[in-house]
Amino acid sequence: SVVGSYGAIAIGADSLPVVSYWDGTAGALKVAKCINVACTGASTITTVDDPANSVGAWTSIAIGSDTFPVISYYDITAGMLKVAKCINFACTGVATITSVDTASISGRYTSIAVAADGRPVISYSSGISDSLKVAKCSNAACTGAATITIVDDPGDAVGEHNSIKIGSDGFPVISYLNSSAGDLKVAKCANAACTGVSTITNVDSGASYVGTFTSIAIGGDGRPIVSYWDGTAGALRVAKCANAACTGTALITTLDDQVEVVGQYSSIAVGSDGLPVISYFSNGGGGSLKVAKCAAANCQ
Repeated sequence: SVVGSYGAIAIGADSLPVVSYWDGTAGALKVAKCINVACTGASTITTVDDPANSVGAWTSIAIGSDTFPVISYYDITAGMLKVAKCINFACTGVATITSVDTASISGRYTSIAVAADGRPVISYSSGISDSLKVAKCSNAACTGAATITIVDDPGDAVGEHNSIKIGSDGFPVISYLNSSAGDLKVAKCANAACTGVSTITNVDSGASYVGTFTSIAIGGDGRPIVSYWDGTAGALRVAKCANAACTGTALITTLDDQVEVVGQYSSIAVGSDGLPVISYFSNGGGGSLKVAKCAAANCQ
């Protein structure tokens, strides 16, 4: 099988990694549970959802308040957002599968986080309206009717390449692409469910086409930091927000700009030392994985 596309990773309550990904051959959502902290040896592999439809693209995984994984993903055939709630650490057995947003072509580029109330919140793209949407689950398993909100829907096409985290105030913050203008945007939700009017900011815009492959994290100072790709320069960039809502002027840094194209498929986390670390793709030498460890909390 062709497996491993749209992979996402989280650290379980047992300190062992758990990975969601797409089996492209079977058209199924799979999960690999590592048996040690280094993920060496034979992981436990589980097919979590494998209906007649092709499902499992754009997966995102988080650890629920009950310590069991919860996974958002896209049903390619039906064009809708789905969530799988695991029943144990390893996501073996029969997960609870829910169709969360059945509107046409809703659910690409999913990103999931768990709010302080234990209920998942999911950002994703709506292909019909070219908008950024958020689903706030009604319970920890994301069964029942979620609260669906269109967070940003200007004349431009927005919402692809999104990434969500829970801010220091308990409200979600989302980085995403304005694909019409080639800008990086950030939406700061007005409440935990992301209903109402979010604060929308163009964080990086100008001559370059920027904002694809975004990933967001919350720094120790409570301010978001976003990694993303400068498609014009073929470089990895980082934006450190000026405040918790990411309004005002962010500090923009070109972190890696080699002869080859670098910075696609970025993913950012903040280490225990408070310094960001970013994994990303380089097309040099036939394609390679690179990691950048920032020397300062703002990545300058």
